[in-house]
Amino acid sequence: MDNEKELSLIINNASGPIAKNSVRESIQRLEDKLATYPQVEIPVIHRYSGGIYSREITIPAGVILTGKIYIDDHFDVMVYGDVTVSSDDGEKRLNGFHIFPGAQGKKRAGFTHEETRWITFCKCDEMAEDEYIDHLTAESFDLLEHRIEERKYIDESEILKAFRSKPSYRKADYEAFKSGYLAATGLELRISDYDLMLKEYGFTEALVRRQSENLDDQIDIDGDYGVEVRDSDIEGKGLFSNEPFNAGQIIMPASIGGLRTIAGRFVNHAKNPNAAMVLHDNGDFFLEATSDIEGEEITTDYRETLKLQIKKAS
Repeated sequence: MDNEKELSLIINNASGPIAKNSVRESIQRLEDKLATYPQVEIPVIHRYSGGIYSREITIPAGVILTGKIYIDDHFDVMVYGDVTVSSDDGEKRLNGFHIFPGAQGKKRAGFTHEETRWITFCKCDEMAEDEYIDHLTAESFDLLEHRIEERKYIDESEILKAFRSKPSYRKADYEAFKSGYLAATGLELRISDYDLMLKEYGFTEALVRRQSENLDDQIDIDGDYGVEVRDSDIEGKGLFSNEPFNAGQIIMPASIGGLRTIAGRFVNHAKNPNAAMVLHDNGDFFLEATSDIEGEEITTDYRETLKLQIKKAS
């Protein structure tokens, strides 16, 4: 595909309002076809400052490519170069410096006549460099609508984290803070996996809280297990690692003779946990790391723990 007229026609065929299924299908067909050709390595420079992330690429001359599908509105800046790109109105040839908005769900196709430097600016929180693209883009148009819908909701743990980041906070102020936070952001509170788990097993939050606060079945055990109890961004108190644990390593006993240790009482639920309860032949429970853990909260999936408890009772 080295004929510029042919390439221009290809980009034109991939143009049009990106919300139209026919346009999405055309650009996806182009991307699938390009994947069968030798690939060009295009280094990425990540930058972050004050809530703004930038992704900079320099594309060699003579390259045909497709871009990412961005979930949110953003800005694209062409610093220099000569490139033909897809647009809502058909293919366009751009030279030199350009700056223009990129709408939610935008995905471009293009080919470079000369070396071209392109920077995309997005608003987001700071994170590791290898996490930005997964957070800001969708892998396919099929996943785009789901990702956009997900952006309407927030986990309560995120609100709690923001609340605790204040210089001073009182638990009594949390509900008012949460209401104000949701009103200011326009987000809705996502039903947590923990609440779904309670419904699945017919439990109430009040029942679980009473059991958690019941001290009659607690036991103190000697030894330094490399963990501590402190405030959790998930709920109340949580169990945190003070030393690294490897996947498959036993962290500490969770129950001995039917009495709960701090691991049995303070480990919080997570949909994607880093630990699990294991049942010993003598009926005791142990907390085991299911992935490498270091300096983070230790969590389990309560569903799996309840299954073990049912197994033990039977």
